[in-house]
Amino acid sequence: MTGNVYDGASRADIVRDPYPHLVIENVLPEADYKLLEETFPTVEYIARNETIVNNRTYLASSERVLADPRTPEPWRAFFEAHTQRSLFESAMKLWQADIERLHPDLEANFGKGLDDFVVARRSEGKGAAEANRRADVVLDCQFGVNSPVTELSSTRGPHVDSGAKLFSSLLYFRSEDDDSTGGEYELYRLKGKPYPRSKMKHIPDRFIEPVRSIPYRPNTLLTWINHGTSVHGVSPRSVTPIPRRYVAISGECFGGARPSEFFSHFPHWDSPIQQLRARLKV
Repeated sequence: MTGNVYDGASRADIVRDPYPHLVIENVLPEADYKLLEETFPTVEYIARNETIVNNRTYLASSERVLADPRTPEPWRAFFEAHTQRSLFESAMKLWQADIERLHPDLEANFGKGLDDFVVARRSEGKGAAEANRRADVVLDCQFGVNSPVTELSSTRGPHVDSGAKLFSSLLYFRSEDDDSTGGEYELYRLKGKPYPRSKMKHIPDRFIEPVRSIPYRPNTLLTWINHGTSVHGVSPRSVTPIPRRYVAISGECFGGARPSEFFSHFPHWDSPIQQLRARLKV
């Protein structure tokens, strides 16, 4: 297996409402997808020691997957390919112009342009890991599952990703046996006034309006740039014993002048009191 999921992406296909995103169906060659789908790990493997509860997200990082000798070779090759500098370069061919437009202070924040970023595979620990702070951008490829649903529910409502995240992608591996409804990826537009910092992980409906639903379909890639306006969530999923399966691919920046908070919420959105509380970390 060669290349990565961004290789066939075209800037001409980017949709910019409500924020830059791209959907590619049948992104992997059929034979490659089938081989990966047949060896996708169980919820129990991905959750490891965590208790499995209704419709919850569980993840297994590239560091863990690549260190496990039980990882099937096709998946090992996939995870390797999606945590190399070549992945970042392919992603930037797609996103660089939009990133520079949405984040005009990026070069000053990191003291260099995107072309000169030092790239590494992400270590466990996120911003607390020294290795993650040494690189300008760290890449991760993760197995992701939303556990079986015992009552109609959403795994995550409207929110914005971590401020360390520069770009993100989901590649769906829906099972042929999955006849559930829901589980669409929902994209939202800000209505006007930005939401306060305290709400960014659970954004109330009064701040947003729905724009687009991306169906949960096999071999479908959804990718987007992280920004304060990149509000998204997952629609409620019906009761089912089948997990919602995907691979998450991302680039994160844990350094710069504003470590771990550059790409999502922006200080000028806050009221003076909120700005003071943020500076004091209270």
